[in-house]
Amino acid sequence: NDFFLTLSANYEYLYHLSEKANVGLRTGIGRDYGNLGYVAIGEALFVTGKKRHYFETGFAYHYTFYNDEGDLDDPIWAIMVGYRFQGYNGILFKVYPEYLGGFDDWIHFFLGFSLGYTF
Repeated sequence: NDFFLTLSANYEYLYHLSEKANVGLRTGIGRDYGNLGYVAIGEALFVTGKKRHYFETGFAYHYTFYNDEGDLDDPIWAIMVGYRFQGYNGILFKVYPEYLGGFDDWIHFFLGFSLGYTF
């Protein structure tokens, strides 16, 4: 079993379709401590729920543009489905299973956690 940790800074924009449904885009850059590289992240997502509790699903693209060992990994696609909590004071917390893979196969299953701030 491998342990991967990615620390990233992201910007997300949600477009409100209705009171309970939102679609959005997320982009970011991060440091991946699993392959010791830097990654660019792009994601399309759907968020639904009410008040502070939401269901979130998304399809993402991760591209390693620099690796400490000099080799670049293949681009990775990710599918995630999870729980999203948005507090009144701007705190954002997410927990989600994520299925990762390359162009030919889906090979990794991860449990992700995210902590952020919304404005």
